[in-house]
Amino acid sequence: MRLFPQIIFEGNASDAVEFYTNVLHAYNQGVLYYGDVPHVTPMSMTEEKKKQVMCAKLSMDEQRIYLCDAEQEEKNLGQIQMVAVFDKAGDLYSVYEGLKEGGQVLVQPMNTFDNRLQCIVKDRFGIVWKLTVETDNTVG
Repeated sequence: MRLFPQIIFEGNASDAVEFYTNVLHAYNQGVLYYGDVPHVTPMSMTEEKKKQVMCAKLSMDEQRIYLCDAEQEEKNLGQIQMVAVFDKAGDLYSVYEGLKEGGQVLVQPMNTFDNRLQCIVKDRFGIVWKLTVETDNTVG
């Protein structure tokens, strides 16, 4: 398992990507905008929201930072979350089961639009964890 912070912005993540890329001498691994995902983009999504960042990854050596603009329901989760990246679904489920004890499941394990297993849990201490599998994407 690898742990990375995710910084959540309220509409200015694109500016933050550019800023942190320059300041941290980071490599921009790519930016996905809400409007880039056709089946996720509802007809009611504003043009402004379509231009906001759904996910961006910056890397520096072995370190990684995720950045995104908050979805409406995420605005009360705080500005920093932890992202745990696993190689196997079984490892994700083991951590998921532990984190949800005394916590709150925000998103059940599911395959995302890009076919990665992912879930989101707020632990009993109020820390939000986004758990994802990069290779084995089996929903149990």
